[in-house]
This record gives sequence, C-alpha cells and structure tokens, in this order.
Amino acid sequence: MIPDKTTPSKLSTRQRLLEAALSCFSRKGYHQTTTDEIVAESGLGKGTLYRHFKNKQDLFVSMIRWMMQDIGKDMAIIGTQPEPVIDRLRAMVQALMEDMERLLPFFRITLDYWAHTIEDVQVQEIFSTSLREFQEFLVPLFEEGIAAGELRPVNARHAALALFAQLDALALYKALLDEIDLRGTVETAVDIFLTGLKAHDVSA
Repeated sequence: MIPDKTTPSKLSTRQRLLEAALSCFSRKGYHQTTTDEIVAESGLGKGTLYRHFKNKQDLFVSMIRWMMQDIGKDMAIIGTQPEPVIDRLRAMVQALMEDMERLLPFFRITLDYWAHTIEDVQVQEIFSTSLREFQEFLVPLFEEGIAAGELRPVNARHAALALFAQLDALALYKALLDEIDLRGTVETAVDIFLTGLKAHDVSA
C-alpha cells in the first residue's frame, strides 16, 4: 500500500516530489495547484522538479502510476499465501481498507482532473492498464478456488472485475459523500459477494 510519510532526507528526490504532489493536489485539486506550491511542499528546487518531470501534467500522471503500483504491492504478497482463496480475498480487501483514508484524496483528485480533462488519453490508458493488471492478478485466484472446489464454477474474469468494480465504486461514493460508512459498506458488500461465490459444500 501507499507508504506512510517518511523523513524527507530518507526519501528519494523523485518520491519527495510525488509525495508533495499528492499533498498539494489533495488540498486544492489538480487545476488549482501550481508547480511552485508543489516545489515548496517538497522542500526542493524548481529546477529539480523539471529534471524529473516535464510539467505538472507529467507529474500528475507519474503520481497516478506510483500510487497504482503501491496499491498492488500488498495484494501481490497476500495472493501468494497458503490460506484458502476466500481468506486471501478478504485479506486483500482488509489491506485496502487499512489505507483507504490515504487513498480517498487520490479519488478526489482523479474526479477533479477528469471533470476538466475527460479526453486525456494518457490518463485513460493508465487506468485501463491498471484495471487489466488487477483483473489478471485476481483471475488465477478465482480459478484456483474453483479448481479446489472452494468456489462455484463461475466466469473467473467476470468475478474479478465485479469484485474490483464494487470496491472502486464505493471508494468513489465516499470521495463524493463523506457521510458514507465506507468500511462497513465494503465489509457488507464483500461478505455478500464472497458468500455467493462459495461452493455449496464449503462451510460458512
């Protein structure tokens, strides 16, 4: 998951800029944030920013890639554990929830950016690629559970997309409507989803 803030001197220059961008974009949105504000937040020089990123949009796109990569790290570790597939899927969701408060600004930033730049092909491709990667990661887990008789024989690709879509949609709702009980709603939705996937001979 996205790492906690680390002492600036221990971060790479690039990561300091990405962390600063996340903080600034979270407070003011993409279009209201300036590169000067990001530089000030990072404690680095403006020339340093432009040695790593061409412009604000390049920094924003790089920040999305960075966050997507971090989101997948813990999921990959959990996916290799020896526990039953159902338990691993629940653990993945739990890992996401543990860091969801830090992820919510990311959803708000994305909504703000897309509202003004819906035609941005580069950003669309990042999310399309990330969706495919998450789906490709989850499909073997569902197939493993089906082969072991733990899960009903459903279309594994459809099941993977359905699970990811539930989590993504609920996070977006939370980004728009803060009063939503995100943790409780996710736990209920995932419980219903996974219970429905269990094979009939698997005990609850």
